[in-house]
Amino acid sequence: AGMEASCKGREASWSGSQCCVPQYWTCTAGTIGGCKGRDQLWTGTYCCVEKPMHCTAGLAGSCQGHGAIFTGTRCCLPPPTTCVAGTIDGCKGPDMLWTGTYCCVDGQEQCLPSVKGNCAGPSTVFTGTECCVPEDWQCSSGVEHCRAMGGSRVGTRCCSKRM
Repeated sequence: AGMEASCKGREASWSGSQCCVPQYWTCTAGTIGGCKGRDQLWTGTYCCVEKPMHCTAGLAGSCQGHGAIFTGTRCCLPPPTTCVAGTIDGCKGPDMLWTGTYCCVDGQEQCLPSVKGNCAGPSTVFTGTECCVPEDWQCSSGVEHCRAMGGSRVGTRCCSKRM
């Protein structure tokens, strides 16, 4: 995809029908006006970021910090990042970024609907509407003795490291 006139830049080449960039680049939706930052290339169709990124919906004013790059319509963050539902007030913390649409948490996480009071224990992160723990943790129903057994409460589930 793209246009020959736009496909100019470091490591970009025109094939005769599409703009070709290195496989490790991330190409996503964007706008010609929004795709002008450092390490970005507008192909005429997509905004390509010259490195692996995780992109999600966002707004220019919110997509700042944590290595974020705004494409004009998408907020791209360095992986590993998990972006889920949340709230602007709930998505506050050193390892979190509110994109204007989603709450992005550093790391590969699994997230479940929760209220703040039901998101407690080691490695929990609350986004405002969801509680997240590392993706490789195992979650099961029943929270009665969860914390006493070293687990983390995640909504209506008890999650802990796999043994």
